Amino acid sequence: MRLISQRRSLFSRLLPIVETGVLIAGGLAFYLLIVPEPALHERRAPLPLKEKHDVPTLAAVQPTVVRDHYEFSGGDVFFDDAIEPAFTTIADRAAVSLTAVTYTIGRSSAIEALERAAARGVNVKVIAGRGRFDRKPKFSFVEFHPSKGILHEKFLIADEATVLLSSRNLTAGPSKNAAILFHRAPRMARILAEEISSLEEMRVVRRCETGCSVEYGTLYLLPGKGCRAAKEAILSAKESIEAAVYTVTPGTPMMTGLKRILRAGRRVNIILDDWSGEQGTSVNRRAGAYLESLGAMVWYDNLTDKNENPLNFHHKFAVIDGNESLLFGSMNWTKSACYRNREILFISRDHDVVSIFKAYFDDMSRAVSDAKSSD
Repeated sequence: MRLISQRRSLFSRLLPIVETGVLIAGGLAFYLLIVPEPALHERRAPLPLKEKHDVPTLAAVQPTVVRDHYEFSGGDVFFDDAIEPAFTTIADRAAVSLTAVTYTIGRSSAIEALERAAARGVNVKVIAGRGRFDRKPKFSFVEFHPSKGILHEKFLIADEATVLLSSRNLTAGPSKNAAILFHRAPRMARILAEEISSLEEMRVVRRCETGCSVEYGTLYLLPGKGCRAAKEAILSAKESIEAAVYTVTPGTPMMTGLKRILRAGRRVNIILDDWSGEQGTSVNRRAGAYLESLGAMVWYDNLTDKNENPLNFHHKFAVIDGNESLLFGSMNWTKSACYRNREILFISRDHDVVSIFKAYFDDMSRAVSDAKSSD
C-alpha cells in the first residue's frame, strides 16, 4: 500500500508538468500552422532599375522620346528631356486642380498643357519668381518678388495628392534636370498647398524650417535649417558623396561638410556646370579647384545635344554612400540659396529612390569623363 501511495504521489506531481507541456506544444503548433506570418519590417532592398528609354508609366498624350525615366514603388523619377513630357501628361490628366510654383516661366509645352487644363474647367494656379510671357496666360498667374532673395521653388500639385518635385523651371528648351513624381503624397501636397496660399498673399511664412516628415523623406523650406541638415547628411557619409550641382560657392554648410569628409579620407565625386560669370570665368572653378586640392574628383559638364548646342546643367542633387540617402531640390549650393532665397530641399533615405539617382549619376559621370578624354 505504501508503494502504491508513493507512485500516486509521483504521478500527481508529474501531471501538471505534462499538461503544461502539452498546452505549450499545442499553442506553438497553432501559431506555426495557422497564424499568418507578420510582414517583415526590414529595410527593403533596392528595386531593379528599368532600362533607359523606357516608355513612361504615364502615357503621354503625344508620342515622345524619353531620355531617362525610372520607376519606384510610389512613383517615377524623370531626368533631362523626360521631365517636360511628364509634366504635360500630369496636367492633361488632372481632373480638379493644378497648382505650381517655379522661378522662371515662359512659353513651353508644359504651359500649353496648363492652359488646356484651365479650358476644360480645372482650377489652375501658377506662382513664379519671374515671368517671360509674350501674352497673358490663360490661367491664374502671380509673379512674386520676396523682400529678400528670390522665389526659387519648383513643384507641382495635381488634384491635391500627386506631387512633382523638380529642379526644372517651367520654360522651354533642353536642359539637364531631375524630377521626382509621387503618385500619392497627401502630407507633402498639404504642406505645399499651404505654401502656395502664403505666396498668393505675397508672404513668405516660416514653415518646415527644421524639416517636415513627408512621404519618402523629409521636406525643408529655406531659409531655415535645410542647409545645416544637408551638411549633417553629408557628414554621415561613411564611404562616398556623389553630387551634381549647377552652382557651388565657398562658405556654405555643404562645402564645409565636403571639406571635413575629404579630410577624413572619404571619396567625393562632383559634377559642376561649366557656365561663366560676367567676367567670362566659370563661377564654379574656384570651388572646384578647392575641392580638388582636398582630393575630390571634379568634372565640369560641357556636353551638347545632338545639334551640338550646349545643354544647361541644372542639377541639384547628391547621393550619399551609394544608396543610403539623397539630397534633392531647387537649391544650388550657394549662400543665397541657404540664407536668402525661398527654396525646397528634400532628403530621402528610401533606397529605391536613392539608387535611381546613383545609377543616373554613374551614367552621367562616365559621359562627362569620356567627353573630357576625347578633347
